[in-house]
Amino acid sequence: MKRFLLLFALIALCTTGKINAQWGEATCILPDKSQRIIKFYYDMASSSLKRVRIVCSDGDGKKSCVNTNYNKEVIDKVGPHFEGCEIIFPSTSNGYTITSVGHSAFYECKAKITLPESVTDIEDYAFRYYEYDGYDFQLPSKVRYIGLSAFLYSTLKRIGLNANLKNIVDNAFNCCLGLEELVIPKGVYNIGTGITMNCPKLKRLEVESGNENYSTPAGSNVIMDTKQKTILAGCSTSRIPEETYRIAKDAFCSVKFTNPTITIPESVGVIGSGAFWRSTFKRLIIKGETVEIQQVAFALCKGLERIDIYGGNVSIGRSAFEGCADLGAVWCYSHKPNLKPYARQFYDIGPDWEYGNSKVLLVAKYPDEYTDRFEGIFGEEKDLVWQNWFKTPFLYTDNYEYMRISEVHITDFDWPVAGQDADYTATSLTPYATVSNIKYQMYLGSWKEIDPKPASLGETYSIGFTITLGNAPHGQCEFTDDVKLYIDDREADLRITSSATETQMTFVVDNYVVPAPPGGVPVKSVSITVPEPVEGQPLSNEVTNPTGKKYSVMGWTYDTVTWGHGADASLDSYDPTKAYTLAAIVTAKEDYCFAADCTFKLNGKEASVIRSHNTEGREVVMLAVAYGNEEPVKPDTTYITTLNLTVAEPVEGEVPVAEMLSPTSREMEAMGYSVSYAEWIEAGESWESFEAATEPYDPKQTYPLVIVLYADETTVFAQDMTVTINGLTPEVHLSTNSAGKRTATLVLQYPAKGNKRGDVNDDGSVNTADVVAVYSYIEKGDASGFSREAADVNNDGSVNTADVVAIYSIIINGE
Repeated sequence: MKRFLLLFALIALCTTGKINAQWGEATCILPDKSQRIIKFYYDMASSSLKRVRIVCSDGDGKKSCVNTNYNKEVIDKVGPHFEGCEIIFPSTSNGYTITSVGHSAFYECKAKITLPESVTDIEDYAFRYYEYDGYDFQLPSKVRYIGLSAFLYSTLKRIGLNANLKNIVDNAFNCCLGLEELVIPKGVYNIGTGITMNCPKLKRLEVESGNENYSTPAGSNVIMDTKQKTILAGCSTSRIPEETYRIAKDAFCSVKFTNPTITIPESVGVIGSGAFWRSTFKRLIIKGETVEIQQVAFALCKGLERIDIYGGNVSIGRSAFEGCADLGAVWCYSHKPNLKPYARQFYDIGPDWEYGNSKVLLVAKYPDEYTDRFEGIFGEEKDLVWQNWFKTPFLYTDNYEYMRISEVHITDFDWPVAGQDADYTATSLTPYATVSNIKYQMYLGSWKEIDPKPASLGETYSIGFTITLGNAPHGQCEFTDDVKLYIDDREADLRITSSATETQMTFVVDNYVVPAPPGGVPVKSVSITVPEPVEGQPLSNEVTNPTGKKYSVMGWTYDTVTWGHGADASLDSYDPTKAYTLAAIVTAKEDYCFAADCTFKLNGKEASVIRSHNTEGREVVMLAVAYGNEEPVKPDTTYITTLNLTVAEPVEGEVPVAEMLSPTSREMEAMGYSVSYAEWIEAGESWESFEAATEPYDPKQTYPLVIVLYADETTVFAQDMTVTINGLTPEVHLSTNSAGKRTATLVLQYPAKGNKRGDVNDDGSVNTADVVAVYSYIEKGDASGFSREAADVNNDGSVNTADVVAIYSIIINGE
């Protein structure tokens, strides 16, 4: 026992001991292309592995990444910050490998920095205030870790992140004032909060497809935690996807949005602290019924003029809207919204706020239900004063005789969508105003009423609303000169026709572009015609209808119109005593779909159909009709619900070959499918490249295995089909190819085998150096440079001293 404790103490001493910092040499290329050797400062990152980190030179009093006192000529030419130079760092120095960029290493540095491929970690604040402008900075290919505020206030325009990157810590790119785009690699498994806050030029923010934990929903320009449905980061062009559950802390902090209106979808339940702190936009719409808005979530939002709250269970955290100096109105649409306990913040704000007197207009649909009380500036109990939106600001009186109406609000209007009959009705929310005679026309710049009819996709329309005013209790209502129309609480982009009177106006909303309904515009019928077969004459697959302009306006396209005789497609002479099949594949265009009751015809005959979807998500239908005297047999369709494939395991040192072991080709044929393609893809390549591996198999790397299966004419791969390859679960992509074959593309990311058990530092042997490596991981985690899988020697899911004991067991007893 004493012997073990002594050894444990020696190991602990090794892990805490440090060497003195040292100087290394780097190459500096000056603006005139001449070269100099300069000094840079480093200290120890791992004594057992001889790893060192680049650190800033605090000792000479310079805020620079190198010791400029070593070379007076460099100072004279380019100054202490090396402005305009390129500094190229070696991978090793004095027998040590450079693997990290340390805290504030390049603080205020103005040189172009080229790091060695040996670097694996960018530590906290490493490029803080880095000032080399106007170039794309590419991280070395082995970098796995980016630390806290690593690029704080840097001026880089683009930061290229490599495929091996795994961990991005909080605020990593905070205040990158020149950053224009950021693409997160698919291998990243951890992203902190607020990584892109206050990046004013950032317009593209994206996660590569295939990432297991994070994604960018189409058109959103956000980073979303896919499993938690949480937005972690956004930029000026972001929109909040409908599937969002939560907006994380600092996600949109200090973002200047290009869209003046920010809509929080109904699905969002939590808006984190500081989520929109100091961001810039004009209007906030919160759709959810139950929403928690945490502290300072929207504090100091310059330019925010209006807030619309739809839910009745919306809780407002401390100072959530504090400092919104331009806020002019808060509109609540629900019964009893929960604005307590911090109701005061809606009192002490507003563009014309006076001491102890709120200038924010508080408008409610049911103001009598609102009883928000708070402590005033002198300790007295005060109430928020809510207006009823039927009274203020829509109506006001010039005198006792009549009322003037400055705004008309209507609701329940269904905007026209393509392919559907128009239902032109609406409800007035403004007292004494009625809506009638809703009409529309193609946008012509002048107004002429026409009868409603189904709208065409993508066409631009004008829509007219006739508003008639009735009598108020004190007399006739009249319109003001600058009357406005609001439809479902949105101000309409409109013009008023020349027929306007004091009590009746036709408001025309111009430039409405008709969208597709959810799922697409239904196609009701499909008909394709080719020349009828003539005995003894070749079969023709030339399409005679639809063609030309008629074909261009269809909601579908056709492909591979063929004649088949038996199993072979053929254009041989037609023999009416034999059986033929005329077949075609039709695909719905973007924004279209085939209706459930769609009729499909070939040469006027009702066709049998098989429906599917291609890789773009568009609906594909294969049509077929019979010709000739023999009645073709229509076999039943078989659905494949389970696939269990086995391929030969790759052998280290040999080029991997995708040899199918089971099922055999004959067994596959009996089940209704066959293998079209099977290859191991080169390690590090995207599987979509289909570039077969040509290098010997390295078990420490991950290899994509791609297998493409074709179903026969009577078989369909089920949408919910379960698949295993060598006991592992691959990605499954179902589609129909251009020849009409139904395909299943299976993609298995074959996992790296890793080090042998106990060899944590990957040097080929298990010894006390691996113990030191385990302690390093316990202290630093992934920043230690060792993998969690290797450090968890006893495979219990955690890394601790039990793994040290396991290493000693391997040293003494073997595996």
